[in-house]
Amino acid sequence: DIMWKAGKEEGKPCFYFIVGGNFPLHHREPSFKEQVAQTYGNIAAGCTGLSYFYGIPATPGNWKAYLQLNREVLSLNDVLLSEEDVAQAASTADPKKLRSITRRHAGHVYVVACNLDEKAIGDITFTLPAGLKYGREAQVLFEERTLAIKDGRFTDSFPGHTRHVYKVKID
Repeated sequence: DIMWKAGKEEGKPCFYFIVGGNFPLHHREPSFKEQVAQTYGNIAAGCTGLSYFYGIPATPGNWKAYLQLNREVLSLNDVLLSEEDVAQAASTADPKKLRSITRRHAGHVYVVACNLDEKAIGDITFTLPAGLKYGREAQVLFEERTLAIKDGRFTDSFPGHTRHVYKVKID
């Protein structure tokens, strides 16, 4: 957050360096869940770039996790870089624990949300931006499930260090 705030006023890009394979400075590599929270938490903070490793990962699990996360982020590239105007979705979560960002792209609204905390934060209700008509369900990308939308709202649970990416059709 400090890095992002330092350049925000002047519109400077902010790259986030996710720690991994850097044992002279860190006693361990992040767990898979920590990697998810770091990656999606930084995306929701508005980062303009991610760098995953300073060195070679010590465990194959870390490498596989980042391959998966990289595929997800690449598939969201056009969404994250969209210049279509949309207000941010509101949530009932504590913003210190749940970070989210809303984007509009190609007839859909996307909400990218991440529980930064290792503890579950329970059921969270999202209210989609006003002034648009939405379909009846939100597709949860990378999870093969959907959520019902009623009156522009949907609810989902957030175990520790989890991300959910919602895709909602604009009618």
